[in-house]
Amino acid sequence: MKVIPCALNQTPLDWNGNVSRILEAIGQAKKRQADILLLPELAICSVGCEDAFFSMSLPETSLDMLEKIVPETDGLLVLLGLPLRVGGTLFNAVAAIADQKILGFICKQHFSCSRLNYESRWFAPWPEKTHWELNLRGKTYPVGDITLKYGGKKIGVEFCDLPDSECPGPLLEPDRNLDIVLNPSPSVFELGKHQRRCDWVQARARELDAVYVTTNLIGNESGTLLYDGATMIARPKGPPEETISVSRRFSYQPILLHEPFFPSSPPFSLPYFSREEEFTRAVSMGLLDYARKTHTKGFTLSLSGGADSTSVATLLWTAVQMAVDELGTQGFSGRFPDFSIVSDQNITDITTILGQILTCVYQGTKNNSETTRNAAKSVASVLGAKYLELDVAPIVAAYTTLIENALGEALSWEKHDTVLQNIQARTRGPSAWMIANLQQNLLLVASNRSEMAVGYATMDGDTCGGLAPISGIDKHFLRQWLKWMQTEGVTRDDGTRLNLPVLEAVNSQQPTAELRPLSMKQTDESDLMPYEVLEKIEELAIEKQQAPDEILMQLPRLFPMFEKARLCQWVERFFKMWTDSQWKRERCAPGFHLDSRNLSPRSWCRFPILSANVPPDRRQRAVASQLSPGPSDG
Repeated sequence: MKVIPCALNQTPLDWNGNVSRILEAIGQAKKRQADILLLPELAICSVGCEDAFFSMSLPETSLDMLEKIVPETDGLLVLLGLPLRVGGTLFNAVAAIADQKILGFICKQHFSCSRLNYESRWFAPWPEKTHWELNLRGKTYPVGDITLKYGGKKIGVEFCDLPDSECPGPLLEPDRNLDIVLNPSPSVFELGKHQRRCDWVQARARELDAVYVTTNLIGNESGTLLYDGATMIARPKGPPEETISVSRRFSYQPILLHEPFFPSSPPFSLPYFSREEEFTRAVSMGLLDYARKTHTKGFTLSLSGGADSTSVATLLWTAVQMAVDELGTQGFSGRFPDFSIVSDQNITDITTILGQILTCVYQGTKNNSETTRNAAKSVASVLGAKYLELDVAPIVAAYTTLIENALGEALSWEKHDTVLQNIQARTRGPSAWMIANLQQNLLLVASNRSEMAVGYATMDGDTCGGLAPISGIDKHFLRQWLKWMQTEGVTRDDGTRLNLPVLEAVNSQQPTAELRPLSMKQTDESDLMPYEVLEKIEELAIEKQQAPDEILMQLPRLFPMFEKARLCQWVERFFKMWTDSQWKRERCAPGFHLDSRNLSPRSWCRFPILSANVPPDRRQRAVASQLSPGPSDG
């Protein structure tokens, strides 16, 4: 029996588009002479419908779409997901269709408890080991926890994306004696998760003594969550390296069928990607898919010559390169028809495409150095991007004079440091928006997660934009990654590497906002703390939910090069800035979830806008305990 899982690039509520891709997948499966085709959970409406699931019409429209699919299933067992209302309650269900008939519906029994998952807000869990008869549009079908029989095989369905300590719940038991287990749950991308998922799928195949099959989604499904498209087939017996077949990851195709799988054939697997490689491929894929689904004609980016904005430009460059590698130039134009690419004949290389879809804007004041200006110009030139320079110093001066005259007070760096910094950043916002609007471009935000954790960003200034592609990753990693892109780079399908030696002009600098006079020698880390320390405090405080005194107990061991008094100061600074900045995080542009955490209150981290966070007396006791000599201090 030939089983083929298929990953799809779906969009919430795109009824016609979603169904057309499902029908195309069915057609391709028939050409490959498949017996079973596994499609993703909620494939008809897509998984990211959010509170639209509350709509009474959504499950009804899903059934209408299902009726269009059923006649195309001759000679094939197809499993695909949809929301299903049973007795007034909404369930997350999979429809089993074979030979133009609905065999029944299997409903999800438990939901993940991870911070990303809000499924229990919309769906009810199905009771374990129960099934009913469902009267649906004049016909009766079994619904619930059911086992399928097809082609002489016993087939079970198990909903779960990489269960772990956060995801308890009933799974299929070995005593069901299944031959094949089909898992329709798509797997949200996180750095390093792929290997854990492979290990878990192999373990489940051995535990159940059955062939275990998973499907997935591809791309940027609904805005913030990415899917790498990896589908898997695992066999229950044999050496670990020979029991799993993994499909291509990070594809730019709308439909990706797994390679045909036969139990007697050797498996097909792609090489393991490093953390840097996964990051590059995931964000690159997400950037282009977001732009395609918003019908933008290109991108506008404020390119400061620093690490963050250069990272965003570099990721877009790699995105175009890898998409063209996979699709070809004509395929690229067909996949992204809204981009402002004049014609296929004008596409001679990647820089030609970047010159037509990416506009970089350097906006200088008297506080910007020639170092960053030259770096921005050099990077834009190598990428082939359109490059503009704007002198916004007169606008900053005009605003400053206007307010000074109104208040009757001269502004100075000694008394008005933050105000004078913010007006420079905010002055750049309107011009960036104007250029983006004129070209019908998506304005990209270059803020990273470390900055948003402590509010080291100016609202309506450097936070302006419609998408923040690196807001889900910390600055410490970004700086390492940019050096990796300078010297090594991402691996192409032909084995060559994409790197950018020009990034040395950026990597040789200390990160700085360049908002104070050059004579003050401003750097980000002097304003905040070393980025590696900031990243660790953020992890312990926000992901691990540890209090300041718990964090202070660990930092001296992790960072012995710093004095305890300095570490205490940084912990105090982090918690104060974190608490004060929640309103900023509420207003930030959407960004991608990339590793085990992100700070968006819309997808992962909810925190009150108004709070005292940790009581001052506890903070003081924590600091005092760390400063007092202990046994280890002699």
